[in-house]
Amino acid sequence: ANSSANSTDDCSGSEPSARVVEVTMRDAFPREDLPTFNLATNLVGIFSATGILVANQCVPRWSNTYGRTPFLMMNFGLGAIVYVGMFFVATTARSYWGYCMMMFLQGFFAGSMTLATTYFTDIYDSEEDRTKWSSTMMGVFLVLGAGGALLADPFKTIGLFHACWLGVACELIALVITLFKIPESHMPVAEAKLLSGYMVLLGRFFCFCRF
Repeated sequence: ANSSANSTDDCSGSEPSARVVEVTMRDAFPREDLPTFNLATNLVGIFSATGILVANQCVPRWSNTYGRTPFLMMNFGLGAIVYVGMFFVATTARSYWGYCMMMFLQGFFAGSMTLATTYFTDIYDSEEDRTKWSSTMMGVFLVLGAGGALLADPFKTIGLFHACWLGVACELIALVITLFKIPESHMPVAEAKLLSGYMVLLGRFFCFCRF
């Protein structure tokens, strides 16, 4: 009786790990498409970090011209599309290098951290408040990043890349919140030029009426 119970426990205990192995083998990229294992693992993170680096250099400057919230919404909307592309590149095309490019784009559209910090500099005059809220945002970013890794753990028995749909949902929720709850904090340069153009025309109109 004891031996049969032990064998049953062994079987039930090995079933999840067998399922994980099955899903991992199914979702693995073709070996001929990969560089060495260590390089392949690190390149995924490098592509994502490069996208964030490029975004941090470009997006805040563009937002000075066109406004903060349009680029926040662009990041979230296109970020959702990238997650969809990431899923199909990984599961249908099964292309490792295509997945790396998607990681670059995901990093680029996830580069809203600097943009959010810039938003805080717009709405707070005090350096103390800016520092406090920027630090709070960074803490939330780190905590939720770790929480996301924990939430993704069950996908090991469903499908490694099905977690992309969780990313899509989060991006769309952030997009809706930005659209309805986040006011524009910065007068876009383009809009300011347009407004100044209207003022010039209005001034000329008054001059014309005067004479």
